[in-house]
Amino acid sequence: MEKAFSFALKEFTIKKREDWIRYDEPYLWVFGIHLDSNTLGNNYVITIDNPGHKNLGKSKLTSGKTIPIPPDVGRIIMEVKPIGSFALTGIIIFAWEEDHTENKKVIEAYHESAKLINEFIRTSVNKMEINDNEKRDLKDKLKKKIKDIYKSAIKFYIPTSWDQDDFIGYESKIVFLDEMPENAELEFHFKGDNAHYVVKGEYGCLVGGVIFLINTKDLGYTGIYDTGWNNARLMTGTGNYFYILRGDEIIQMNAKTLKATGVTDIIGKETRLMTALGEYVYVIRGDELIQMNAKTLKATGVTDTGWTTARLMTALGEYVYVIRGDGLIQMNAKKLKATGVRNSSGKKMKLITALGNNILALFT
Repeated sequence: MEKAFSFALKEFTIKKREDWIRYDEPYLWVFGIHLDSNTLGNNYVITIDNPGHKNLGKSKLTSGKTIPIPPDVGRIIMEVKPIGSFALTGIIIFAWEEDHTENKKVIEAYHESAKLINEFIRTSVNKMEINDNEKRDLKDKLKKKIKDIYKSAIKFYIPTSWDQDDFIGYESKIVFLDEMPENAELEFHFKGDNAHYVVKGEYGCLVGGVIFLINTKDLGYTGIYDTGWNNARLMTGTGNYFYILRGDEIIQMNAKTLKATGVTDIIGKETRLMTALGEYVYVIRGDELIQMNAKTLKATGVTDTGWTTARLMTALGEYVYVIRGDGLIQMNAKKLKATGVRNSSGKKMKLITALGNNILALFT
């Protein structure tokens, strides 16, 4: 059975800066470790998209300053399918202070380091029988191997220019499947080159009520919101926002930041269907088809005739489409006026969606 786990680095603090004259410009390398039946024989390392300079957002920090760590740097999410009862997960962090190393060299060294970590795990796994002793041994060896990876990275990125970036330290949290808590705090201290950086976060199982942001190209996780969505029933999106019906409320969420930006409680628990198109969100509640402004969540139109038996809804172009009884009804999306109907086979449609010039329907 697959389980979802998260390592989330949330806060970065400079206890003592490396640059005693002015300010520090820190950045982090973050690697996820994922060894299970899904990754066996493939890639065991999860990389971040932005491992280079200024990946913490603010580039000039002084002692005592605390800033949030962007999710695209500090969040590692993985779906784990154990090999029997065995799986290994973890996070490795290298802390750096920017000086005059070329950013291109930094990024190249990061990815080369990921290859070295992956190759070490691959070679070790090929020699293993996956018994208890060898499992524990792999965890211990991986922690020790991090130091060698760091030394190799230094060789990769040393430039010919003076005053290269300063390495502050590395830390890791490597856990077996049976060690993963529901939720626990993380705190890492990086001390080196006269500096002291602190990273805080949390890790654990993701159990229900989790929103995942998934990249449409590689299907990798790019964001997560894991608080309080167990009661959510419907979801749709348009423009820069998506909308979730939870209890009596429709909650408007920023699609990039996963932050709530609006809410309306006028819809109620009777809402059965929801879709979005352009400037509007549409819901069917009881006998009503309601049109709402997608930004303000204010009702801008309603038609209250005969929607009690509506079962499916989608939208495309200038129209909203509803399956009601045996009919497929086409509605003008702005005026909420019926502009067409197909009176056959509606009762046999189990699912519908719209794409291009077509309505796609799954018949039972």
